Amino acid sequence: MSSALDSLRTALEQAEQPAKQAVARTRYAVYLARMGDIDRAWLEIGNLRTTVHHGLQAECTARANLAEGVLHFCTGDWSKAIDKLQRAEALSAMPSCSAVSNWANAWHAHILVNLGRSAEVPKFASAVMARANGDEHSAIARLSLAIAVGLQSAERYERSRLWYELARRHAVRDGDDLTIDAILSDAAAFRINNLKVAEIDGSVSPEDLTRARQELESSVHYYRAKGWPSFRWILPLLQVQLLLLEGAFEEALQQSESWLSTYGSEAPERLRWVALADHAFCLAKTGDASGASRFELDAMNLAPGTLGDDERALATFRRAQLARMRGEEAAHTSLMAECLEALAAHRQDQVKHAQALEGLEPPVSFN
Repeated sequence: MSSALDSLRTALEQAEQPAKQAVARTRYAVYLARMGDIDRAWLEIGNLRTTVHHGLQAECTARANLAEGVLHFCTGDWSKAIDKLQRAEALSAMPSCSAVSNWANAWHAHILVNLGRSAEVPKFASAVMARANGDEHSAIARLSLAIAVGLQSAERYERSRLWYELARRHAVRDGDDLTIDAILSDAAAFRINNLKVAEIDGSVSPEDLTRARQELESSVHYYRAKGWPSFRWILPLLQVQLLLLEGAFEEALQQSESWLSTYGSEAPERLRWVALADHAFCLAKTGDASGASRFELDAMNLAPGTLGDDERALATFRRAQLARMRGEEAAHTSLMAECLEALAAHRQDQVKHAQALEGLEPPVSFN
């Protein structure tokens, strides 16, 4: 289990002054939320809210809202997460709480990137970069990771590497193994997603696949060394997706069957429908046409009503591939037209994301 968790728990137990206890409890609660220990995270958030003595009520309420915001993000309620982070930001306006405000702003930026609202990120990034001290490792690492992910999703790899490295350095200084894990898994996940999109127009190179394989294996090795209880389903699903890109259909089918059997009932729906569509493609490629049609229908029934442009492009491309393999050329042509329309919209979004984030520069104090 994580030595970072042990260190945070020890710091909380050894904190004697109420102000230091509040700081330690906030870090402990946020870590628990991020590793998926939701019940204990709620317990520590409750303890923060009951700290009303020594003039710490406002600060501890702000800290509780910060931790709640992170917890809601980790459990998928991003709207509630933003609300809680905004409360934390408002309550921590006093100079003595600037570190809480910076950390909340960094998480707010992270959620906005995940929502595809990169144009709003510079406001929060600038606030953190103007006020944070160089030793506010949690806030700096979180903000840097958010910007790195946004730039990588826009395929600005050189710029994203700068921010990934900054996030890594501050995570190491903070002893934050969960952020190091996120850096590794995000780098692999966004590269693989970009390669899936690139497959639509045939622009995937062997070098791209080699780099994706290296990044994914690094993430898998780190995760296995730590063994966190949450998010078990993500890396095996990325493995299936990369095997499909590499053309290893038999192996992809075996791993896809294992994923559906192990995680198919507990993984988020936004991942399950993609896994079902990929499984349909595996079956079609290995000669099971009827099974492929069945899983394709299951995927379509589970797909969310609203998809991002890249998700829409990938979904219609997969369906177009399956239609062609069944000899349904009219359906293939229609689906590819929809796919290419979504792809063009996605490329335009990538330009907008890059324009919003490429101008951000970390202050010297962050290095």
